[in-house]
Amino acid sequence: MPYCRPAIGIGGPHYSDKHTKLLLETDICYSHIFARYTFSWLNKEIIIQAIEKSIEPIEVIVLLKVRASIKRLAAEIAKENNIEIIYA
Repeated sequence: MPYCRPAIGIGGPHYSDKHTKLLLETDICYSHIFARYTFSWLNKEIIIQAIEKSIEPIEVIVLLKVRASIKRLAAEIAKENNIEIIYA
C-alpha cells in the first residue's frame, strides 16, 4: 500500500470536493473530517479524541475556509501535538 499522511480535515460541506481532491491527488489520507455544520459543537476535546482514536498517528490537520476561532483551536492543537497544518 502506498504511503499516505494521516490527517484530520476541518471545514467544508458534508461532501467536500476540496477534501476529496486532496485525498485523490496528494499523499493525504483522512481519519476524520469535521464539516462546517459541526462548528457549533466542535471543541478541543473532540478533536483530541479524533487524533487519539485514529489508527495511524495524525501528521496533518487540513483546514478549509474556517472561522478564526476554529483556526486558532486547530493551531493550538497542532502545536501541542507536533502536527502540521495545511490551509487548503
